[in-house]
Amino acid sequence: MIEGDNTTVVDATKKNCKGVIAALENTINTQNPDFEIDVLLLGIPNRLDVYAWAKKRGFIIRNEHREGALFKLTVASSNTN
Repeated sequence: MIEGDNTTVVDATKKNCKGVIAALENTINTQNPDFEIDVLLLGIPNRLDVYAWAKKRGFIIRNEHREGALFKLTVASSNTN
């Protein structure tokens, strides 16, 4: 987890699907109720898992950027505007 400029970044590029979700869960447990987290991950399966996890938890994917196999997703609580 990297923090700076009021943005928390979770670098999950070296994690498998379960590891990405675990990293997000650990990070969210330390956030304010109105949060935005940028998660960096590799591969479509990890991307799909994050989308499913966010939906299940009631979070939203505010933004997505892709460069090759690298995805940057911005996960936010549904309380943020």
